[in-house]
Amino acid sequence: MTPLKISSEEIVLEYKLNTELDLNPMGNMHGGRMAYILDSVMTALASDFDKTDVNSLNFSVSYLNGISKDLDSFLVTAKIVKGGRAMAFLTADLR
Repeated sequence: MTPLKISSEEIVLEYKLNTELDLNPMGNMHGGRMAYILDSVMTALASDFDKTDVNSLNFSVSYLNGISKDLDSFLVTAKIVKGGRAMAFLTADLR
């Protein structure tokens, strides 16, 4: 992943598609791989915000569109919606 924008409240990265690791047999990006990328980027942002180790307590993904092998790369964006002492609420998307 290549960082495009990094702040204490938002991260935007460019992810280069790896056809061997990312795609399922139908030629689309595997949903589990997309969830892994989202969780990893949100965890990195929350760790930087709180300066501590963090864990995902609740994680929900809505798949509106797939990512096909025709794309070379896509953007991963994560934002802190609300940060607190013990928990933070984040949102992320792949475009």
